Amino acid sequence: FFFNDTATTEIYTEQIVGSVRCVQETGAKECSLIIWAYTNNVPMQYGTIKKLCKQVIEKKEDLDTWDLSTILWGLSKLDPFSERAQTFQELEPVLQNLAEEFSAYEIITSLRAFAELQLGSQQTFDVGFSAYQGLLDTINYQETVLGIYVLGLCTHVDITKYNGLFSQLQERMEKFKSLVLVDGKQGLSLIHIS
Repeated sequence: FFFNDTATTEIYTEQIVGSVRCVQETGAKECSLIIWAYTNNVPMQYGTIKKLCKQVIEKKEDLDTWDLSTILWGLSKLDPFSERAQTFQELEPVLQNLAEEFSAYEIITSLRAFAELQLGSQQTFDVGFSAYQGLLDTINYQETVLGIYVLGLCTHVDITKYNGLFSQLQERMEKFKSLVLVDGKQGLSLIHIS
């Protein structure tokens, strides 16, 4: 099947041909869809993972923030494989360059992938958390919880730099405690109670 009308990638399940066939025109964007789909649905063969990682690295300049966060999250959820650390290392500069363009969910999901695998440099986390902190006024409950979770996972970098961010996230969590979901005539609304 095709992901969309313009996709250049066909995906076949194990029962049909045994792996994903990436044609030469497949870009990193299409690979992000494949990784996401397989992470959520079907175990991927090592050869397929290796080919996808190679395509992603070769065409990493084509990635946008959604593609990158999807690839990082998907690869972090797969069984360990030898190219994973190299792929993450190759994608660090992409994350750093795109940091200010990420949504809060995209950046914290990307940082989560690095943190869960104990990969990523101090610079990647500094740049990523700085971008995330710049979005604090707009983050929702899930993005707040993920921020706290990711900070707790960061045992391979100096997290004392993020004490201020952690305090801000705790304050946001306190504010969320005072919100109530109300089903009214105009639909669902969040209201603040004192």
